[in-house]
Amino acid sequence: MTPKLTAEQCEALDRSEGPVPVEDDRTHRLYFLVDAEMLQAIERQSDAAAIRAGIADMEAGRVLSLDELDARVCSRLGA
Repeated sequence: MTPKLTAEQCEALDRSEGPVPVEDDRTHRLYFLVDAEMLQAIERQSDAAAIRAGIADMEAGRVLSLDELDARVCSRLGA
């Protein structure tokens, strides 16, 4: 099931250049409406930030050898 946007939500999306906050009247939880293009841009930014963090870790020497990683994985899995 894909819910349909209300007229109010469509207007808010048309006026906004960013995510549109929407509150659930029952739970008071806050959600954000974004179009697919904006979601992809957000995901790309998140991916780029994770890559930069990984490179920073590598440059700072915060790395594991393959053997160390394998030992940790086996230990956690009880193998």
